[in-house]
Amino acid sequence: MVYNWRCDYAGDLAGRTDNKDYVKRGCVRMNEYHESLTKWIRRTRPTIYVFCRHVSNSGMFRLISCYVIRDNKPIYLDHLIEELGLYKMDKKRDGLRVSGCGMNMGFAVVYNFSKALFPNGFRYRKNEHHRNGPSATVDGNGGHALKHQWL
Repeated sequence: MVYNWRCDYAGDLAGRTDNKDYVKRGCVRMNEYHESLTKWIRRTRPTIYVFCRHVSNSGMFRLISCYVIRDNKPIYLDHLIEELGLYKMDKKRDGLRVSGCGMNMGFAVVYNFSKALFPNGFRYRKNEHHRNGPSATVDGNGGHALKHQWL
């Protein structure tokens, strides 16, 4: 089961707009959830799992979804990435709308997400592969803080 904020965390918040106070409380809870998830990702720097849901006939457009594993449960990250303003969600199908070709578009999504979470760079951990050589302790480019893996 995927931990999707629309059904698991917010209960039946999706589609329930009859009570404005209920929606307002739900939005506050979602903001708190996104903040705690963002802090956890910054602290642990987990692998982001990427899944391509759809490719257009021309190959210039894709729908990509991102997940992270926390406590042996996959957590859906697309709404968090959309909230950061990096990509928009597709209205008909789940997934982030990503245009372009000629490169690894899953890497591009994770790179931009990582750059938004680590705007000032990040510090390497012990025994971690260093992009700038073995003597480097800090990487000024936050886009390389998170790793990705295709599903």
